[in-house]
Amino acid sequence: MDEPTAALSEREVERLFTVIRRLQEQSVTVIYISHKLDEILTLGDRVTVMRDGKHIATKPMSEVDGRAELIDMMIGRSIMHDYSPRDAITDEVFLAAQRLNNHRLKDVSFDIKKGEIVGFYGLVGAGKTEIARAIFGADKVSGTIRLNGKDVGNSPREAIAAGIALVPEERRTQAYLPT
Repeated sequence: MDEPTAALSEREVERLFTVIRRLQEQSVTVIYISHKLDEILTLGDRVTVMRDGKHIATKPMSEVDGRAELIDMMIGRSIMHDYSPRDAITDEVFLAAQRLNNHRLKDVSFDIKKGEIVGFYGLVGAGKTEIARAIFGADKVSGTIRLNGKDVGNSPREAIAAGIALVPEERRTQAYLPT
């Protein structure tokens, strides 16, 4: 199974995991390919790590010391010391969206404070991608988007000039630069 949960809802993922566990009980071998480490940690009896087309390691899950060890094997070094502790999040609003509306978004408003990391979560079709595209100006919306208190505008050109970038969901077909 190659990235079988990529387009599944949480409920569908649970159903898939139930099916995989039933197959396991019937001694059916499953090869499960995923970049989602939690899925590998949840389902796997053994894990094989690849990097740049090369086999790095195969280990029983009982010998794997969690996500950090898998990440270290995948990138070839420890990243735990690559990041210094972040300063506290300030009360200063960095990005503000007010009353964003279009055919997919209905009155969406939020503030993101300086130093904050924010994730948008929802099922496929919930509007996560549309919010990102609206911030970047790739999808037209009514409402306002401000970066550091200044209107961003409503086009990718204006977003880029303001310092906003977008890594699209479908990089092969939607990216402005080839990867």
